[in-house]
Amino acid sequence: LLGADEFGKPVTISFGERVHMIVQGRTGSGKSRLSYAVLQQLAAAPDALIAGCDPSSVLLRPFAGSRHARWQSLGADVDEHARLLDALVAELDARL
Repeated sequence: LLGADEFGKPVTISFGERVHMIVQGRTGSGKSRLSYAVLQQLAAAPDALIAGCDPSSVLLRPFAGSRHARWQSLGADVDEHARLLDALVAELDARL
């Protein structure tokens, strides 16, 4: 569930069919709120892992200590972000 349209009807997306998504908009338009909602739903799926670099530590902080944390880098440590990205590339290469 992404939210509601202008008529109040649910707007949904099947992540089994789509693997990329871009969220953009003006400041205060709800980008973070949408991102939190989508990540929360994905985090509960047994076949999904929430991976990424979050220099602000805001978006991915809720996953600290979860099964997703291994695939995340929080904060400003550039070397830590590079290590994570190298690990993600290695994981994706292994899956190919």
